[in-house]
Amino acid sequence: MALILPFIAYVFFMAATSNALRCYVGGPTINNGSLLVPLQECPMLGAYSCTKTLDLSTNLVTRQCSPTNCTQNGVVMTTSICYNTTVGVSYQTNCCCYGDGCNSAPSLTNSMTAIITVIALAFWLSSPL
Repeated sequence: MALILPFIAYVFFMAATSNALRCYVGGPTINNGSLLVPLQECPMLGAYSCTKTLDLSTNLVTRQCSPTNCTQNGVVMTTSICYNTTVGVSYQTNCCCYGDGCNSAPSLTNSMTAIITVIALAFWLSSPL
């Protein structure tokens, strides 16, 4: 019986910590398509979303955990959102999302696929019929 209580406490502790939201956290860093900040478990209990703020004036991006749901104009959104704002003389794109690692940089694979598709389409459209 003496070993059962610590075991039960351990199981509940592991279940609680393994369900923590994981976001990329850090910055500001230069927004060059690479991801220079680590994926971390959100340290706060009750973290609901991950955020990414891109300052378009300086090209710096900051990623973090958020204790709130994603909102736009005061309305709680159930899906990921991005919107532009002006803060003083700074123009920003703010993104909020749900799910582990959702505030990452666009992957190189997706970027390369898009570039190759555009190039192939350009060649196809420019070729004589």
